[in-house]
Amino acid sequence: MKVLASMLDNMKAISMFIADFDRTITDRDLKIDESCISMIAELRGRGIHTSLVTGRKQTFMEIFLERYQGVFESIICENGCRAYLNNDWHALAESNCHTLVIEKFSEAGIEFDYGECIVSTEALSESEVASLLSDISGWRSIVNVDSIMILPPGIDKGTGIRWLQSMGGFSKEKTAGIGDGENDMVMRELCGVFGTPASAVSSLKDVADFVSSEEYSKGTRDFLGFLITNYSLPMKGSHKI
Repeated sequence: MKVLASMLDNMKAISMFIADFDRTITDRDLKIDESCISMIAELRGRGIHTSLVTGRKQTFMEIFLERYQGVFESIICENGCRAYLNNDWHALAESNCHTLVIEKFSEAGIEFDYGECIVSTEALSESEVASLLSDISGWRSIVNVDSIMILPPGIDKGTGIRWLQSMGGFSKEKTAGIGDGENDMVMRELCGVFGTPASAVSSLKDVADFVSSEEYSKGTRDFLGFLITNYSLPMKGSHKI
């Protein structure tokens, strides 16, 4: 476990916790870790704003929110294109050309998935996706561990995090986050304290404040334990779920 010594000089406060979804609150096989969910629920019970920031589709996250009511106050999904806050969904990106991108992949006979705004594939490399989309202005691809996500112009997870921070008045310094993939690098830039599980990509671990010796969701539980032990949190029961 790596921890920056400067973080332990004094107790700090956090007001928001954000986490990636796949391989962060799930195990390697993408099974949700109920113990991890319980620890996040404890943070929310103490008055911490809890959120997920994921590339998953809005339809998937709607089902997830129904199952885990009261645990997460907000969701950023489709890699920053869509957000859930105050019991409502918000569009953070225009989906212009979304249909055209889908048509391109369909005509090429490539396996892909898509949401309200995002398109993703495990069948192509970044360069192959770029070639396919060469005549669609602004749309770009980003690596997410074993898949490629195709996004509207100027959109990434940071789009959703900045929106959420501005809506809730949360500063970077009081935001804690954890992720594991290349598309989580922008999360590091927007968090005062950032952790990764041992299973995260090397480039992300290199810039993290906390790198767990545990993999996947166990690493997130390790990080949550670190926050609970070393950061100033409101008393239990101070926030009504």
